[in-house]
Amino acid sequence: MLDFRFDGQDLTLWIDKNTTKDELISEIDGKIDKMITFFEEGTQLSVYFEAGMEQSDFIPFILDKINERQITLKSLLFVKPERKLNRQMNITDLSEKKESPKEEAPVTKRLKIFRMTVRSGQLFEYEGDALLIGNVNKGAEVTIYGNLIVLGEVKGNLRIGKNDPEESFILATSLHPNIIQIGDTISSDISSDEIAICKLKNGRLTLEPITDQLISGELLRR
Repeated sequence: MLDFRFDGQDLTLWIDKNTTKDELISEIDGKIDKMITFFEEGTQLSVYFEAGMEQSDFIPFILDKINERQITLKSLLFVKPERKLNRQMNITDLSEKKESPKEEAPVTKRLKIFRMTVRSGQLFEYEGDALLIGNVNKGAEVTIYGNLIVLGEVKGNLRIGKNDPEESFILATSLHPNIIQIGDTISSDISSDEIAICKLKNGRLTLEPITDQLISGELLRR
């Protein structure tokens, strides 16, 4: 099951831990249509994966759908938000949303979007989760303290997961890094021409292809 939830300030697409890929594909358009008033007002969207990393293969499809509807992505969440998120499928209280008092932001893993190419000789570092739309060229280095998603080609060095290596991942559409590091674990043998996810398992870096997910050429060019 997937649903939109609104806490008076933030709008979140909640992906239930039992949601299947078929359910996601068949239901997401209808769910977005019911929330169109929010998006017309410029509300940003967060996406929460209740099953955490087990649902990481949903990410490319969701990003593609959000881009298709021209919705602004605020964050991808793998840790449950601390604030209570209420189900809000009947959009009649938009004015009440604007008047609600602001609350303190929850402590969650926030994702920031970067549209750039990291060129040879450049070092890019970010202390959080990052979505990089662009390439990481050979001779470049990217250091991310949390998770990293790259919609582009990776040929440089990637270092991630300083904060929590066991729960961190790299997802990329083309992965041929010189060196890839999660936490203190390093490998020079990770390579994939297909969209794939790299994680730390039992002290080793593992690569899992995600062959049945599509990302539109329009999203990759933006």
